[in-house]
Formats: sequence, C-alpha cells, structure tokens
Amino acid sequence: MFEVDNTAARVLLRVVSTVLALSIPAAWFATSVPRSSGFTFYEPSTGLLDARHFNTSNVGMNNGFYTFLAASFGARVYAFELQPHCVELVNGLLLGPNKQLLPLVTVLNTGLGSPGLVSVPRGTCEGRFGTDGLVPAGGAANNGTNNGPRLPKQLTLQGAAGGRAKVTAGGVGNHAQVAIVPPANVLPSAATFVKMDTEGAEGDILPHMVPLVAAGRVRHLVVELLPRLWELRGSSVEQGLAALEQLQALSSRVLLLDDPVGFDFPKAQLNGAGWGVEGPLYYNFSVAELVRDRYAKSAGCNVWFSF
Repeated sequence: MFEVDNTAARVLLRVVSTVLALSIPAAWFATSVPRSSGFTFYEPSTGLLDARHFNTSNVGMNNGFYTFLAASFGARVYAFELQPHCVELVNGLLLGPNKQLLPLVTVLNTGLGSPGLVSVPRGTCEGRFGTDGLVPAGGAANNGTNNGPRLPKQLTLQGAAGGRAKVTAGGVGNHAQVAIVPPANVLPSAATFVKMDTEGAEGDILPHMVPLVAAGRVRHLVVELLPRLWELRGSSVEQGLAALEQLQALSSRVLLLDDPVGFDFPKAQLNGAGWGVEGPLYYNFSVAELVRDRYAKSAGCNVWFSF
C-alpha cells in the first residue's frame, strides 16, 4: 500500500466526477475515495451511478488514483504508464484488495506519442517522472529534430528509498526499455473521457489526438499543460500550441480550471459551477495566450475539452 497525493488529485477528481456523474452526492465521494492508509474502493455500480457504458483512458497513470476511481464507478478503464514499478503497484492492488475491479481495468506499460523507445528505472514510481526529459534506449541523444525524447546532460530521478539517483547517457542501475506508441494504436475506438497528466509529454501526444477527436473517438479530454517542459519531452511550444488550437476548433466547449498561479489574459469567468468544483472556471480565452502565460510563469494548468 502507499499514500495518495490528495492535493494533486483534487482538480481532476472534480472533472472525473462531472464527466461520469453530474449529480453524485458529495457524501458518496467521502466514502468512495481511498484513505491515506491505502487503496480500497467500494464495489462498482453502487446504485448511485452506472458507468458501465463509459470507456475511459488514464494517460500517465502513475499510482493509479484515477484508474481506480473511474473503475469504482463501473467504467471500463485503459491506463498507460511509462514507469514499470507504477504498473507493478497498480497490478498488485488489482490482484489484492481491489480484485473486484480487475475485469474493468487494462494497464499497459507504455507511453503515448511519437514512436520511440526510452530507458526507464525499474524501482521507482515518481509523480514528477519525466520533468527533466527522458533517456532514449541505448543512450543516444536526440538529434534536435524533435522526433523523439531529448537527453539532458544529466538526468536526476527520485530513488526508490527517497535518495537521488544520477543518471547519465548510458543509464545506471536496473532500467527497462519501454515503448512509446501512437495513441491511435492503443486507445479504445471510442473514449468517453481521456485524462492526460504526463509531465510535459502532452506537447508530443496532443498532435496525435487531433485526428482521433476529428473522427469522433473522444468525447471529453482533460489535459495538464506544462509548456516549459515540452522541448524536454521531444516536442516544442509551436507544436503543442498548434495542436491545442486544432482541438479548440473541434470542441463544443473548453474550460480552464482554476490554478494557484493566476492567469493574466482576457477570459470569461464561470462562478458557482457546482459538481463539487471549488473556485471559478474560465472560458472564451485564447489558448495561445494561455500557453504564453504558463510558459512565462513556468507554471501549469488543467484544461477540459468537450467534443
């Protein structure tokens, strides 16, 4: 068992609750979400919600919070994660205290985006993994064409015991080679909800999502944006912004969730949204202004697209 980062979980928990059940009582969440002592969920299909017709995708699964949350509602979940140890932890929870959710969850040890192969430590499940870039398998640095993950001079990762592990071009310790594959190859043919939290890799993933959205394969997409990290993850500000503008053009609604680092650009504000959302939501804004604002402030944000 391990503890859940409830602070980081709050924002997308609200969005998941909105997408899956607009009227679920807040008191039910208090009994459903995992306690700090470990991950244990109620049986799916409690009578308050029947989400069995929902296909959801958790891109950047990490410790599996949203995977288990959606499955506990009865949704079918496809989860994707680069870190092998995260996959081991979640599979252990599915085979142990949450085996009632096992038929609903498919966990894949793979990343999404432009095809490639990266070297990933086996013994860590780090929430900020990838923020310093990734090491391509074999240790060869990216050639600057933005066709794959870039290689920083020295990559610092959190060790399994809380120490700091220094990883250079050839890699050290016990590493696994993990594939990055195009979303079209592995996402379900129709996804009610896609949650994407990939510490900068979204700049490379989102261009691959545009044709899927245009084909009607995605109804809702919530994505964490960290423009300052896009170049470290094999993309660029220009590439990420172009994809966001295409997604905005395809959307029926785009909502910007509130963030502790405020937004300094024109936008409309929606107060009292309900659904357990604390703070305002914003709409009628320019994604170009949003990207410039987040880049200048070295900050992130969460954006909800509906199609």
